[in-house]
Amino acid sequence: MSDLTDDLKALLAGFQRDGLIVGGAQVAAFQEGRLVADVAYGVDHLGEPMATGSYSCTYCISKVPLFLALLGAIDAGRISPETRIGEILADANPWVAEATILDTLSQRAGFSSLQGPVSRFVPFHLRRVSQQWLLEAPNMPRGTQCYSVSEVGWLVAAMLERLHDRHYADVIGSVVTGMFGPEVLPAPTGGLAVTYQPSQSGDPVPLLNEATRTVQSQWNPSLGWYTSAMGVARLGAALGDAWHGRTTVSRDLIRFATAPVAEPVHDRGLGREASFGLGFWTDLFTSMAGVSLSGSAFGHNAQGGTSFLVVDPERELSIAACFDLSVHEDAQVGVRRGPVVETIVRAVDG
Repeated sequence: MSDLTDDLKALLAGFQRDGLIVGGAQVAAFQEGRLVADVAYGVDHLGEPMATGSYSCTYCISKVPLFLALLGAIDAGRISPETRIGEILADANPWVAEATILDTLSQRAGFSSLQGPVSRFVPFHLRRVSQQWLLEAPNMPRGTQCYSVSEVGWLVAAMLERLHDRHYADVIGSVVTGMFGPEVLPAPTGGLAVTYQPSQSGDPVPLLNEATRTVQSQWNPSLGWYTSAMGVARLGAALGDAWHGRTTVSRDLIRFATAPVAEPVHDRGLGREASFGLGFWTDLFTSMAGVSLSGSAFGHNAQGGTSFLVVDPERELSIAACFDLSVHEDAQVGVRRGPVVETIVRAVDG
């Protein structure tokens, strides 16, 4: 582990020299249930040394436990991939109501989507009733793939609340830990560590637009899960266990949810070719996340690569990273993600 730690710190130092991070980053990995990397590099937004246990803004990675909680309802037989949103959210408008869970989580429901920066500033009360005002996207009929930064997350959170009659964060905390075990989803209850990060120009970059003290009160696009890279990697390791049938969750459901539902096509939301399983980013080929991953590998990438999760179930390997600066090229071509993944894969393969 010490050699891998040194290699990862050298890689992160190179990223900093190249302007791909500003102050610090975290990388963590589990293999066969064993923590093989847990690295913190640089400093946090206050100039203090970055710690491995520091909580980060995980952005879209927070959708992973959100989607898993909805998969829990499928696994329990309460809903199915063919269930329509209107069967759960009776107040949904007709366009939203007709979308199935499969349409929604595979990013093919045809909802109009807001640009990422815009979606972070939609008023709180409007997010909570998104099922009433989301409309059909112009020139993107249902069935057309278009990744949603926020809209699908809002709808899933609303469905979880309606299904369980309690706040979606409480649902995540009970359902996901019930599926995978009590250690899999640590969440902070104190003040958030990050609200703004410095940019190369010196101007602050808003990573969150809301100040909240507890994960239970959060409803921003990252939907309230704040953790470290190790926390993300731990959830990935649990997903790998489920993929192998080692948990109470249906192995077939997890394999279905983490495999692409169709061949990759040009995704207008991402601006590149992609395919999705049920909510999970799954097009882990070429340099996007390293060339050495197994064919069954899956994962999810946050906006601008701010954080990512990659799971290679054939290697029983889970890798996560949290960076303090969003890099558009990271989301498009894996400029940071690929080297991190390749470094860890080489180490575990020997």
